[in-house]
Amino acid sequence: MEAISEKDLELEDGEDSCSEEGSEASESVDEYVLPYDPEERDRLNVQHELWKKVMKWICPIPKDSLDEFLAAKTNPAIMDLGSGSGIWAVEMARAYPSARVVGIDLVAAVPPPIPPNCLFVPGSLTGGTCMMWAQYDIVHARLLVDRIKGEVAKEAAINRAVLCLRSGGIIILSNYEEFFVDSDKNPLPPAQDTGDNSSRSWCTRLVAEAFKRPGDRLLGDFYHRCLAKNVKVEKGSVNSEFHYIPIGWDGGEGDAGKEIGEMGRRHANELFDTCKGILKSKGVLQEKIDHWFDKAQEEINGDQSESKRIFHVVRSVWARKL
Repeated sequence: MEAISEKDLELEDGEDSCSEEGSEASESVDEYVLPYDPEERDRLNVQHELWKKVMKWICPIPKDSLDEFLAAKTNPAIMDLGSGSGIWAVEMARAYPSARVVGIDLVAAVPPPIPPNCLFVPGSLTGGTCMMWAQYDIVHARLLVDRIKGEVAKEAAINRAVLCLRSGGIIILSNYEEFFVDSDKNPLPPAQDTGDNSSRSWCTRLVAEAFKRPGDRLLGDFYHRCLAKNVKVEKGSVNSEFHYIPIGWDGGEGDAGKEIGEMGRRHANELFDTCKGILKSKGVLQEKIDHWFDKAQEEINGDQSESKRIFHVVRSVWARKL
């Protein structure tokens, strides 16, 4: 396939690139608090490899199913919204060389080497930039919608993403749930400064404080509801799946889970370091930051009496456009 350029993103069938539908989200974007520097890029790439391990593939939809879906398309096209380091888009482009893959983010990534069928452009899900209606067979967004303020704006953003799909196309949304869970997969709400925290988690507390979240919502359920009531989504096509990342233990899978557990611990430590920086930039007292951080560290790095066997939960929701 010849290398694609921004000219290849021109609209088909006279579609308007920016309609009023969903525009209510355009000024509702959370401040992008995560830095995009070499350290953050490395963290995103480690996270990508971790998700691949638990999903058995770079996508929650099994590869055989995706192969069959794309093989039936003429000039298939894939959009990765919030492409981050660009690794997902690059790997999809390599897996499907006949497909056109476009990564979109506030800062367009340039992860060398880029396959000729892959392109990165700057844009925003909520700002109307680079929104190409009815141009894609797959629209993929992970760890993106949760950064938009308010449920009304989140739903509007999801609806805009659906508009980018061709008829029969698939939208895929993946996010961490707000809370960690215990070894029996029961939710662990944020730990409290006083009282019994045996059924709570300092990991949940630290992340909730950094990202201004209550730490007790099922985001995946909200995404599921949004897609189920969207009139442009095929009824009965909404699916979802949980994937559980063990943090510092084998997840009950013995030797097979040890590697994932250690990767999970490494990624959690990197995430907690990022949270410290975010909280400091917000003016939170250093004493508080250190307390939350140390408690979260104890949960995943402490000795047997201090550590908890916990999972970080990835929830994916996908559906088909009419």
